[in-house]
Amino acid sequence: MYIQVPGYWDKFKIDGTSLGGRGVSTYRLTLENVEPGSLLALDIPLMHTAYILWADGRVISRNGVVGRSLEETVAQYLPMTPSFVAADRSVEFVLQVSNFSHNNGGICQTLAMGADTTVDNTSQLRTAFDLFLLGAILSWPSTISVCSHCATRRGRRCSSGCFAWASPSG
Repeated sequence: MYIQVPGYWDKFKIDGTSLGGRGVSTYRLTLENVEPGSLLALDIPLMHTAYILWADGRVISRNGVVGRSLEETVAQYLPMTPSFVAADRSVEFVLQVSNFSHNNGGICQTLAMGADTTVDNTSQLRTAFDLFLLGAILSWPSTISVCSHCATRRGRRCSSGCFAWASPSG
């Protein structure tokens, strides 16, 4: 069966019956016309599942523990950027995924491949942006509290979290 990636396997039906989000799946992809000896990397964003990824029969990445049941599977949500050297003009990837902890099963985001340094830089930029957003979100309540406190001390009240500072009269 062919399934679109990225995409969830619970959206597919076999004989009119939905596959559901829980289960195990194996994906296979062969890339042709790869420069032998080139150092490549894959950008694997968060997957809501456990997986193990092989390139030409060698494990290059794993996340959690792949299993055939809830008891055997340990999900892990960690982005990875594995590197590998292309040994030949073609590279066969095999990705085994198991999901027993999330409603949707499958690969929900695009995996990207390229030169090691390019993929690594992209991954680092995404991480930096995520950390910036997290810092902004976490600092917002403190900012509101400080502004509210300062405005109250000056005899003014903050309205709806809007911060228009006026110089004190007099």
